[in-house]
Amino acid sequence: MTDQPAPLLLHSLSTFRELILCCLEIVQARRIVEIGSETGALTIELSDWAAERQAVVVSVDPEPAHSVVKRAAETPALELVAGVSPEALEGIQPADVYIIDGDHNHYSVSRELRHVFADPERFPLAILHDV
Repeated sequence: MTDQPAPLLLHSLSTFRELILCCLEIVQARRIVEIGSETGALTIELSDWAAERQAVVVSVDPEPAHSVVKRAAETPALELVAGVSPEALEGIQPADVYIIDGDHNHYSVSRELRHVFADPERFPLAILHDV
């Protein structure tokens, strides 16, 4: 038997949920856009957080996981946009926080960031993963 800790898996932002939720509290987020939901682990935690605070999470993913689709049907705190970012962002209202974890390439991420910061009067928080 070994006392070594389990390996830290960094492929999912849910690994950083405590830090992310703390950031949401600090900025008093009321609208969060999550780009890329993968298995939905973080999406579900975000929707729980949002439901407790009368906030909304908008999850953008071309093929949302079944767990995310099911959760969206159960709570108004989670909205789904089944589409490819950055194009899908065009129809979404501005948010306080953007969690960017979609396509991990310069073209997509730079266009997503241009959209996030397009309005010089707004200063949303952007959290990026795997860029």
